[in-house]
Amino acid sequence: MADPAIDLATYIAAQVAGATLGTNVYHGPVRPPEDGYEVEAAFCIESGGPADSPDNGTANRTVYAHVQVRTRGDRDKYGTGKTWTDSIFDATQHGSVSGYVNARNLEARPIYIGTDKGGRHEWSWTVEMIFEE
Repeated sequence: MADPAIDLATYIAAQVAGATLGTNVYHGPVRPPEDGYEVEAAFCIESGGPADSPDNGTANRTVYAHVQVRTRGDRDKYGTGKTWTDSIFDATQHGSVSGYVNARNLEARPIYIGTDKGGRHEWSWTVEMIFEE
């Protein structure tokens, strides 16, 4: 059974240089470095999607799951955080995620959402993960 957030986090860790699942790529909500998570990190959490398409000409239904990707970079290092973010964004644009018909970014570029309370830079975008079940 597909688990889009876990599958996308696993894909990012396999495709992006310096990315490691469970070390700086996670599934679930954004967690602060103060709780032991890396400063430069990516988080994937399922965030809904449109209603499933039950009639695609097969016995399966097509599911359009949305996964929000949030990335964080270090304070005073906007450029390195942006480079990290761009590498993940590029990997998720039409990514070949095993078990999925398609994975594509729904935004044209990562959205800069400002800094967290620790002054660390954050970005966000949504990836649509299409699969049949």
